[in-house]
Amino acid sequence: MTTPLDDVEFLARSAHRVHVLETLHRGATTRGDLRDRTGIAQATLTRTLDDLVERRWARKRGRVYELTPLGVALAVEFADLLETVETMQRLQSLAEWLPAFPFDLRLLADATVTLPTDTDVLAHVGRVERLLDGADSSWVLAGSVFHESLERQHRRSTGRGQRQVAVLSAAALERARSDPELRQLAADLLASGCVDVYRYDGTVPVMLGLVDEVALVAPLDESGVPRGLVESTDPTVREWVATTLREYVEGAEPVTATAFTG
Repeated sequence: MTTPLDDVEFLARSAHRVHVLETLHRGATTRGDLRDRTGIAQATLTRTLDDLVERRWARKRGRVYELTPLGVALAVEFADLLETVETMQRLQSLAEWLPAFPFDLRLLADATVTLPTDTDVLAHVGRVERLLDGADSSWVLAGSVFHESLERQHRRSTGRGQRQVAVLSAAALERARSDPELRQLAADLLASGCVDVYRYDGTVPVMLGLVDEVALVAPLDESGVPRGLVESTDPTVREWVATTLREYVEGAEPVTATAFTG
């Protein structure tokens, strides 16, 4: 007697079987139409169809092949498995540092993942800046402050009137206070009334953001620098980011311009 793992291995071992199963799941069709739609050679297609029929995943009615109820269930579950595996592969480089998400990771199937490269080690940071440049409002939790980033936020806020709420680690704020240029930029930003800043004294292991309708998740290294970026527009992901940001704000202290002018 075959085991479930035997059937999974049997299906996964042949890309043709998966392709035919997926195609039949979209609707019953003839062998000739299957050949045209899949591009599988006639002899291989015949063996593949015979395999599916033998396992009662498909059946033939006249000239038409269709999935059985077993085949439909298998097609749905296998597609979910492939989607999950694909998502895991895309997140693999950041998996060690990602937070414990309370939602199904398949919700990140359509997420955009940006990683540093040999030719652009700050590709993910640049992506965040470009998203912020085009936004009307943003809400971020960060563990570091960069001079260029603060300059760009100054232009967004004072020039375009972009509203931002920023929860910053104590270390990031202290760095800004110790740098004369950063201190002046921060003071001007807070004085503009376009930015609300909060100081968080605990550990900030991940950068989170809501940039208009886009949720951002970026695990941080020991210096508070993002290791990579995951962005998603899924409503459940956005709601989790928003809830987590609210929790950080509740545990933080408001910062005023006097913190940088005194």
